[in-house]
Amino acid sequence: MRKILLLLCLFCFYTFAAFAEENNVSRYEFIDFIGTTPAEVYPQVGVPGEVFPFRGVSAAEDDVVFYYPDKNLYLFFFQNKVWQFRLDCNFEGSIAGVHMGDSKDAVKSVLGVPYSDTGDSFIYVNPGQYGKMVKYKFKVRIYFDHEKVSDIYIYRNN
Repeated sequence: MRKILLLLCLFCFYTFAAFAEENNVSRYEFIDFIGTTPAEVYPQVGVPGEVFPFRGVSAAEDDVVFYYPDKNLYLFFFQNKVWQFRLDCNFEGSIAGVHMGDSKDAVKSVLGVPYSDTGDSFIYVNPGQYGKMVKYKFKVRIYFDHEKVSDIYIYRNN
């Protein structure tokens, strides 16, 4: 009886692992997170590794952040919806064709001239293909450290 129970547990574990592998975060666009609730996020990325508050300029601007260390992804919730997300310097993929470590010139060659250049960051408004495909207007802020991409924030433009 114990062997059967053990085999059944192992079968369920490996079935779940295979399902999770097939439904990983790389199969959707990060931009789709904007405007989603925790219940809508969970099937895509699972349980966050950390949850913490993020203090805004005023109490009305406080956020709750879900951090996924295995994806280097931070989701910022305000009034129960994602309004912003961050990909940190350890993110290994690309977003809108931009990779961590890209130069400012490389970013401009992919996304064009930024809406704003603050010196240590570029800001784009609805860049590239995403401008026509999303339900919310958004901005992309790309931070540079020593002239190389170090962080990417995407947030609602309202």
